[in-house]
Amino acid sequence: DASGGIEIAAYQLSFETYTCQDLYEQDNDFITASMILNGVPQADHSIFPVSDADYVTFTLDKQSEIILTTSGSTPADTELFLYDAGFTQVEYDNDSNGDGFSRIDRFCDVDSLEAGTYYARVSEYNNDEIIYNYQIDLTVTACDDHLDDYEEDNDYTTASTITSGIPQLEHSIVPSYDMDWVTFTLDVPSAITLAKAVEPLRL
Repeated sequence: DASGGIEIAAYQLSFETYTCQDLYEQDNDFITASMILNGVPQADHSIFPVSDADYVTFTLDKQSEIILTTSGSTPADTELFLYDAGFTQVEYDNDSNGDGFSRIDRFCDVDSLEAGTYYARVSEYNNDEIIYNYQIDLTVTACDDHLDDYEEDNDYTTASTITSGIPQLEHSIVPSYDMDWVTFTLDVPSAITLAKAVEPLRL
């Protein structure tokens, strides 16, 4: 004790260092945003100093659904903002990806994004903690990849007619709560097999 009041027989002192390297700096505003590609994670981001913000940008060629997430090996409190080409905020998320990380998703037939350029901003919630390392991921799926040749067929009043021996191809379940209905008429009592792909459902 420097004051001379208490003796300390023994103590231990430890020292640790952390890297705050961000491979994508400078990326602190819309103009310097780094390009993020579909399916290619951007690892080795950091929020340092505490007031730091990282920007990414991506361009959609057609109407699409997206999933944009932050993640990391240790918990951190990110917040994630999505902006359109005019820098107007489109969506915000704080903690939807677990462990304090963020997730923004926009789905076809629900709230998909139109073709155009978009930006995302990542910062630390409250700007009072360093995030030494995190990753940001983007997944894009064009809405026309989900085309269902039989829509609208979402209830019994709009059910499509299925004919014996003629498969109905190019169905999809998008969004996740979608339902596809079919109808058929039997002229006489019959045994039938109704199958999805190669998995038979016997009635």
